[in-house]
Amino acid sequence: MPKLNRWIVAKKNCPLFKGELAKQISDLGANLAAGSFEIRQVINVNAMNREKVIELLQQNGFTVTDSDDEKD
Repeated sequence: MPKLNRWIVAKKNCPLFKGELAKQISDLGANLAAGSFEIRQVINVNAMNREKVIELLQQNGFTVTDSDDEKD
């Protein structure tokens, strides 16, 4: 039986300015260029919840990898 990687990493790019702030800046006549940041969360999972946690994260727009896959 393969070893369970208990650590996964969830990542997502999010806009720096969104919602009302982005609208207010645009209303002042400024143009927003590309600008986002990556959020990253390391999560400890177990054999009972790993697949469900990954599924939930992916449904919410996150990319999920095993922590062993990280090349920091």
